[in-house]
Amino acid sequence: LEEVEQFHQFGPSLQTKQYLEDTRGYLMDMVRVGNLGEGTLATLAVVSDFGFAFGPIISAYTDHMHQRIRRDPFSVGKLRCLFLKLKSMMEVPLLRIGQCGSRDLLSVGEYYSLQLVSYVRAVLEVIPVSMFHTLDRIITIQTDGLKELPARLEKDRLREFAQLDERFQLAEATHSIAAFTQGILAMERTFVGVIEIDPRQILEDGLRKQLVQRIAHIGHTELVFSSTETSFFGKVTKVSLRFEERLAALAQKLEGLRRSFEYIQDYVNIYGLRVWQQEFQRIISYMVEQECNTFLKKQVPHWQSSFQSAAIPIPRFPPSDEHSVNFMGRLTRQLLQQTHPARTMYLYPLSGWFDAEGREVVGIRTFAVLKESVGVLGLSGIDRLVCFMVVHRLQATLQYYRNRVAADAAKVLQYFERTVEPLGGLLERPEVYDKVLRAMPEGMWTPLLSAIVFIGHAQLLRRQIAVEVSSTCKMDSNSLSCALETINESLLRDVRAHYLNPELSPFPGEESPLLPEISQYLTTAGIHNPVAQIYVTTEGVDHLPALIFLFTLTQLPKYAYDAHLSVLAPRAKGKGAAKGGTADACALIIGVLTVLRQFHSSHAQNFIQYLVQYIRAMLQPNAASQKDSKQSPTTFSTEATTAICFLEDFARYGNIPREVLQMNVPPFIMDNRDAIDTHDR
Repeated sequence: LEEVEQFHQFGPSLQTKQYLEDTRGYLMDMVRVGNLGEGTLATLAVVSDFGFAFGPIISAYTDHMHQRIRRDPFSVGKLRCLFLKLKSMMEVPLLRIGQCGSRDLLSVGEYYSLQLVSYVRAVLEVIPVSMFHTLDRIITIQTDGLKELPARLEKDRLREFAQLDERFQLAEATHSIAAFTQGILAMERTFVGVIEIDPRQILEDGLRKQLVQRIAHIGHTELVFSSTETSFFGKVTKVSLRFEERLAALAQKLEGLRRSFEYIQDYVNIYGLRVWQQEFQRIISYMVEQECNTFLKKQVPHWQSSFQSAAIPIPRFPPSDEHSVNFMGRLTRQLLQQTHPARTMYLYPLSGWFDAEGREVVGIRTFAVLKESVGVLGLSGIDRLVCFMVVHRLQATLQYYRNRVAADAAKVLQYFERTVEPLGGLLERPEVYDKVLRAMPEGMWTPLLSAIVFIGHAQLLRRQIAVEVSSTCKMDSNSLSCALETINESLLRDVRAHYLNPELSPFPGEESPLLPEISQYLTTAGIHNPVAQIYVTTEGVDHLPALIFLFTLTQLPKYAYDAHLSVLAPRAKGKGAAKGGTADACALIIGVLTVLRQFHSSHAQNFIQYLVQYIRAMLQPNAASQKDSKQSPTTFSTEATTAICFLEDFARYGNIPREVLQMNVPPFIMDNRDAIDTHDR
């Protein structure tokens, strides 16, 4: 090569001379390596053995490494030699295993490799930690320092919006983050045992870990609600304002963190929005899963959760109250407390809960703030947690029915069913209702009332969440919303066709993931009706429609039709008023509907027939009295009007066509429910 370099053709070419010189150097290195003997290699292995340092010795130098990296981010490249030396710790435990040809060689090597990788992550973790300390400065500057630049700006105010000092601080912080990124990316890929260390992946995992810790800590500290705020009825509105203020504060902090994280994504070479959505979804899913363990017989420990990770762990905090495990449970229970049926009334036309003075406690604005704070993923998590609560209450209610009602009230229910037959005719003795109610076991209605009202209350929350999520999906991704609605309608048509002709239209097999995956998409997009959902599968229950009807009769006297609001409202103090607080009628109606929907459709049909027969029985003596006193024929008794309102709301929430009701109740009666006996009201 030296002789070739003297050729006349290569004299003017400096690049060729440099190439020949490098090639000679590589050849000399090959000669030196080739002349190494076994003794030299053994001596070199003994001298460079660094396995003794793994453990307490090398851990004592970790802080010094962190300080060095903070001062000079480019010193990360020098750590590669250290990590390669640490590989010698694997030679001693693997030597004899390899000599005897054991099958455990791979598993033992993988174990020690994971130990080394864990230490490497611990050393390099200082980089994402330092990045997030710098990110705190960026969040402060972007949230509190920089002003939003308007679309049109006057020339005189240009210096005011320039904010050169703040932008210089932002640029300085951004350069610091870019320096850390450049330092760790300068480190080459290295095999530690049987595992390859990718600096880019280590950086991303470290950023994900710090992001998860920040999000979880913000949720834990912001979503804390003291019990004294919700103990008194007179403070409901005040608590509502604080509730929305905390949600707004949470939204502001999370939005600032998200914006700043997206801002640095180009400087750390990651997809910031994708990482944010993946980790936020993992946190919400983990929190909801741990909260749902309360309602499961076979619980999922936190270390076995599919959402937990060893490299990117989700932190666990001590519970702030005796009912909830984490901030998702506190948020859900606080939302239930804000809309408690004993203190608020749900108005369907306004889609909100109002207190006794007519002030809105929770409404469309509240759910909009809730979506801004925890996002669509948080709303879906609340919906899933409330769903578990509904299932738990339904199972407890059915168990209560089998243990208490079936044993103590079976004979009374059988007598009632024989007395009112046939359901399509007029009842000759309306006093049978009072007689049967007096014969029912004492204290049986209170547990049933609590369970049904809670179920209806939870269903109302799920409906409101579905409306908010559905509207968001249509606004943000109308194509996705339309596609899901189309495939949902097509699947429903196929299912109906299957039941009409099973041979020509087969049903998807149990192994097919189509229906479960589409159902999950529909629920997340808010394209579902919680009231029509079947929560539990159970065997048939005897006399259930009769029991639910008699339970409804015990509650109807507590309500009166409010013509101004067009709803059933708790009766004012006086005649017929119940002692203590009266639950929201809307929650009661939806709770009754949900319980009946868990069984065959004939149960709901029988309940409607019982209620229609009761309306006829209440109208019959009222018509006779009007004929004798020559009153207006459109004046109904309070009992009949309340039952008609209950039936109409029952049909509206259950998507029962009005024509079905008019087959049993004349349209004249359904259209003139506003004519109420004013004296009785």
